[in-house]
Amino acid sequence: MADNTLLDEYVTLAQEYIKSGGLHRDEFYGKYDIVRNIKKARAAVLARADDWPDVVKQAYRYRPDDRRFDFGRAYALKSWIDRDQSGALDAFQALWAEDDTSIPDRIREFVPLPRPAPKWKNGFKGAGTRLGLIAALLMAL
Repeated sequence: MADNTLLDEYVTLAQEYIKSGGLHRDEFYGKYDIVRNIKKARAAVLARADDWPDVVKQAYRYRPDDRRFDFGRAYALKSWIDRDQSGALDAFQALWAEDDTSIPDRIREFVPLPRPAPKWKNGFKGAGTRLGLIAALLMAL
């Protein structure tokens, strides 16, 4: 039988962290601000507000201390919006529509629309890059 001492110590530390409120403090509070900003971006997109590109880029900006928003995705999103505002607006409206479209159908409509940024090596080519972007944007719903 294997020695589970390290696993037991890890589980004990994790339980203490959860009981202390640290998990809630460290993981959830920052997400509330992100969700609030992405909801603001959704409202601007659906209203076709003149400043919707800036509101979306601000909601999905790079934050060095936040692993959910890496530099590559933030740069690719900004580049895409700057290059193709009309196409980006259509994509965001499909993803964030105020109707009963299922989440899988929203994703299917959105996925083919972002194009890789020519100067950024990865752009939105990779499935993981698109999935990370979509997951963050769906927080608006």
